[in-house]
Amino acid sequence: MRLLKKDISSKDGTGTVRLLCEETEDMYAIYQLLGKGDLVRASTVRKVVQETATGSVASSRMRMMLTVAVEEIEYDADRGSLRVKGRNREENAFVKLGSYHTLELEVNKDFTVRKARWDAMHLEQLDEAVDVSRRAQIAAVVMQMGLAHLCLVTSQLTIVRSRIEQHVAKKRSGDTRTHDKAVDGFFKTVLDAIVRHVNFDVVKVLLVASPGFVKEEFLEYVDAQLAQGRSEELSALRSNRSKIVAVHASSGHKHALTEVRVRRRAT
Repeated sequence: MRLLKKDISSKDGTGTVRLLCEETEDMYAIYQLLGKGDLVRASTVRKVVQETATGSVASSRMRMMLTVAVEEIEYDADRGSLRVKGRNREENAFVKLGSYHTLELEVNKDFTVRKARWDAMHLEQLDEAVDVSRRAQIAAVVMQMGLAHLCLVTSQLTIVRSRIEQHVAKKRSGDTRTHDKAVDGFFKTVLDAIVRHVNFDVVKVLLVASPGFVKEEFLEYVDAQLAQGRSEELSALRSNRSKIVAVHASSGHKHALTEVRVRRRAT
């Protein structure tokens, strides 16, 4: 989730934030953040009935910005959708002040939340929502040769932080140099993603999951890099090497990502 704008008074805590959900899982964080009486402003589509110059009546669906005072919140975990119902609180040419409307918050469409008072708990929830690395105690690399997903796993969500896809040439009889170079390049990209996205001050375990022996080959590569002494860049990884655990995953990334979610719920 991205924080596009934050305007909160340090004196009384009143103010607004403008947010952009980048994953369907972000909607759960918003569900936890919103409360009755909050104002939510977002783009929405509403049926509008208008009288034409000839006196006939025509209806059409129009996209507009509306602000509603929250009365009901519906979160659909399966779809990752969030619906906010309340009364319109701002003048609008097509929607009467005080009339009911339901806003459906969408991924990759920004919206604004205003609270009469953002207390310390709200601000902490906001910080965690826009920086999942602060609360993700499990990280996972789900991989097969040439394809990897780096995930951060919280008690409610599995967020894909990085997707790596690179062509790895097949081994050829008598000449494996091209294949070996491609494998090293792929593993380096995965390792760089781990260094960039995994905060070992918070993460308690990094799972490396794959069908077959890709996970073992990757960890051999990691250990070789640690031994070669990319000291400053890999210092956090070196001191937390014991947190990295290889696990078997079923073929197919959808199945493997599901296993990561199930494994988190079981811990």
